[in-house]
Amino acid sequence: MVRVKDGIKQPERLGAFVNSVCNHVLLEHYRAHRRIDSSLDEEPERAFIDERVNVSGLFEVDETERVVRKILGDLPERDRRLLQSVLLEERDKDEVCAELGLSREYLRVLVHRAKQAFKSSYLKRLGESNPGEPGP
Repeated sequence: MVRVKDGIKQPERLGAFVNSVCNHVLLEHYRAHRRIDSSLDEEPERAFIDERVNVSGLFEVDETERVVRKILGDLPERDRRLLQSVLLEERDKDEVCAELGLSREYLRVLVHRAKQAFKSSYLKRLGESNPGEPGP
């Protein structure tokens, strides 16, 4: 409640309150325009997409998918479940925390570690598939 019987409650804070409200309104205004502008910018690109099928690209996608599935299968159960839930299924992190009995901060740490383990395995596998080439 801003008003009290004798006037405004804590009038020295009124300027800061009005300023913060204005800042939030402006932020929402700019966000809305960015969403509209970005959706308009994307539309012309869709009209010029080459819809011819790239057969070699399909084979690369299949191979990449096979490698990713293999690496996920080789990860420890907890890491695999975390990556699938948070990244692939895009489940709500609070829901995942409740399901696994974790705090939100610890979930962030575990997901980071699982991503690092996946990355390490993926880079190792890339090095094995290209024996003559230097690794990244």
